[in-house]
Amino acid sequence: MTPTNTSIIHVIGGGSIGLLFAGRLSPFARVHILSRNGDSIATQFSIESPDGSISTYSLDTEHNPQAGIDWLLVCTKSYDAEKAVNLVSARLSENSRIVLLGNGMGYQQRIATNHPSSKVFVASTTEGANRPQIQGTQPAVTCVRHAGTGNTTIGALHSPPPHSIKQDLLALSALLNKASFDNAISENIVMALWRKLIVNCGINPFTAILNCTNGNILRHPFFLTRIDGLCNELADAAQRAGLAISAEECKKSVRLVAAATQYNRSSMLQDVTQGKLTEIDFINGFICQQGALHGQDYPINRELTTKVKELSPMSPAVPQG
Repeated sequence: MTPTNTSIIHVIGGGSIGLLFAGRLSPFARVHILSRNGDSIATQFSIESPDGSISTYSLDTEHNPQAGIDWLLVCTKSYDAEKAVNLVSARLSENSRIVLLGNGMGYQQRIATNHPSSKVFVASTTEGANRPQIQGTQPAVTCVRHAGTGNTTIGALHSPPPHSIKQDLLALSALLNKASFDNAISENIVMALWRKLIVNCGINPFTAILNCTNGNILRHPFFLTRIDGLCNELADAAQRAGLAISAEECKKSVRLVAAATQYNRSSMLQDVTQGKLTEIDFINGFICQQGALHGQDYPINRELTTKVKELSPMSPAVPQG
């Protein structure tokens, strides 16, 4: 089924990325935002594009809040993703398509396992979005800044994906194209997830610990004395997962992305400065967990995980397996 302006998309997770996708998709489908308790809510917000232009969106509540869900875009933090899907599980069926856009790894496979009757897809995106820091009175309408255009890789957690799922991927790609999101379909989304995970492992915790933008870590001794060892650990974990990724590839990717996004404040840094939970357990913490499964200790990933946790509230328990 090709998404059209009569298709219904539910977005759960009203953060910057969630609102960016919801707003840009709304001209081409009926989009509803779901709250933290799974209820549909009316939402008005604006998106500032990289060129400075501003578009305002107004999304209504749905007429039938018990109806089955067609497309569900999960844009929550990684530690909330499973709970978010469970909130609407009664509305999911074999025709439902769940699209996971969060960072980190581990929860995607659990969601697929716990919801076997639905089709589970992953969208790994490098689109940049944030809430601009505003001094004084806050505006009545939420503003999201599209800080930088990127690429979105989509794929299914099935190998090889059944024919019907391939058609769904083509439909999702077409919809993203209409909304001007540069995207590509991957036959090996797990590799794409690992590559993004490696970059996040090599940038996010350093920015949070050093309280600096992405580019500034490249000159800091704390980063420079750890990046080689970190990349050795990341490559070892990837190879034990069956993926041919070298330490040199890891280091090159981290440096390239940090330089390309040098003025960005990572989501982990933003979480720390705002006193929120971070996703460290699903990033460097996930690497430590994978090492433990093979009897390996990854001391640099462990150090980074510990230091970030010391900067933020206690992270929730992460399910094993």
